[in-house]
Amino acid sequence: MSTKRQIVNHELDSSYAYQQFGFVQVSSAALAALQQLYLDITIPTGGYLYTYVANESNVSASTSVYFDDFNIIHTRNASTLQVVQTTDYYPFGLAMAAQSYQKQSSLDNDYLYNGKELQDEHNLGWLDYGARMYMAEIGRWGVVDPLADQFIEFSPYNYVANNPIMWIDPDGRAMSPYYDQQGNFLGVDEDGFSGEIYITDKATFDKNSSNGIAKSNDIQSDTNTESIKNSNIDAESESNVYTHVLNQMGDIDFSNLYNGKVSIRTKTIAGKNGSEPQGYNNPDNYYNLGTGSGEDGSIKVTASSGSYRGDMNTVEAIQNYLGVHEYQGHGVKDHSGGQKLGGTHWKAYRDQYKHKTYDKLSQRQKNEIFYRLNEYMKVENPFLFKSLLKKSN
Repeated sequence: MSTKRQIVNHELDSSYAYQQFGFVQVSSAALAALQQLYLDITIPTGGYLYTYVANESNVSASTSVYFDDFNIIHTRNASTLQVVQTTDYYPFGLAMAAQSYQKQSSLDNDYLYNGKELQDEHNLGWLDYGARMYMAEIGRWGVVDPLADQFIEFSPYNYVANNPIMWIDPDGRAMSPYYDQQGNFLGVDEDGFSGEIYITDKATFDKNSSNGIAKSNDIQSDTNTESIKNSNIDAESESNVYTHVLNQMGDIDFSNLYNGKVSIRTKTIAGKNGSEPQGYNNPDNYYNLGTGSGEDGSIKVTASSGSYRGDMNTVEAIQNYLGVHEYQGHGVKDHSGGQKLGGTHWKAYRDQYKHKTYDKLSQRQKNEIFYRLNEYMKVENPFLFKSLLKKSN
């Protein structure tokens, strides 16, 4: 029997910190007769328990598995431990009222289906996914998918390609990005618009997809697919990828980006006016990343060719460095100063540190941003730096 047929539980404490994981699998004994599965766990502290049955294998009808009579029995072994809320859901997230429970006088837990916060003003019952509000009663988003043109076979209001058993949507945006060699967006997989970016071709994407959604394990193991950090795309393609990733940010308006594209510097040559940068979209002469102005007052963000082999190979890194620090920090807010007294360059690092993408950066990137924030603040605003340092001690 498949090891993917099982009862699974995840335990989190009251701060949603992960505590423990458990499961019990269906065995070959179920081929001959009804098999009863039991999973006994001890919960040491108050928090949340997510329990479900999983049947994830592709099997023939003769070996299909069906779960029935699923129960959770709670035995109190301490007067301070008690169940204060249980919630069962239909697949699209609507709570089963008759099978759910909340203890009287207990505090409301508003983080429900998929861990998303309930927004119940005016009794709307919406769930906040970050980019969009979700309506579990009808299994639809409240607004159109900004990438609806990439999924013309689905309604622009659809939730997880109409398949909540197979897929989840972490934040209400598109899912993990795949691009071709020209930097054209091909589609997504089930893991959310987050993490590492991959380069493949349309035929490979289509072959490893179902209903326009790629299966990450299959497509990433295909020999025609590679991480962008191992690829060799040209400057225009690199710009296409960066620009598309930035435009998925719901909290920054990139309408003033120079020619609507990120500029890519491929090399610098000696010209009659000194060093002259060469590349795609009239880049400025920055060794790594930088921000300048176009002749029309637009904001020109420049990245060195091949930056994806270094830091710029994940959605969060591109959005945090190019979007938050360069475009918004230096371009929109004009944070500058060159690490001199009275400068505001430190605020661009502060914005990176406070942005939601920061948590998903690599530890090295986090350390770099935090270090630079302190180093620039110490010079540009020493009074604030000393004040914060005193508080921390």
